[in-house]
Amino acid sequence: IQNLRVNGSIMPEIQTATPIRFEFDLALRREVAGFRMILVMENALGTTILHAVRTDRDLPEVREAGNYRISLTTPPICLTAGSYSYYVKFIWNGLNVKGRHVSDKAVVTFCGNYIQEMAPGVLTPATQWGVEPCRVEPYRRLPEPPLPV
Repeated sequence: IQNLRVNGSIMPEIQTATPIRFEFDLALRREVAGFRMILVMENALGTTILHAVRTDRDLPEVREAGNYRISLTTPPICLTAGSYSYYVKFIWNGLNVKGRHVSDKAVVTFCGNYIQEMAPGVLTPATQWGVEPCRVEPYRRLPEPPLPV
């Protein structure tokens, strides 16, 4: 697994709430009977934000030895502005062979309107708040129950 890119860049800066296209190159030295491919994106605290899994059933063209360019596109995600790491795991099965390869971590930076009060949140979608007057009955204190004698 090499050449990790996001939206075509190895050092991407992406506006929040835009589609994201992860790409990487996969080189298989031999035929594989089955596999799981996992893309993981984490925030700075190590919390998994995205965990996308595909298997040999989803991508049957990835079996023979050779080089493949793999891509994964997500819909817009309203992540809090900041830097996130991502990596790819490839876990395979073959004739008398089992293995796992994990790519190096890469970084993607999401740009947007950073609001410190929202920093603990993972998602910061554009929200619309509304206020409208309403009639509320005045608070009435209930009578105290009598004390036991």
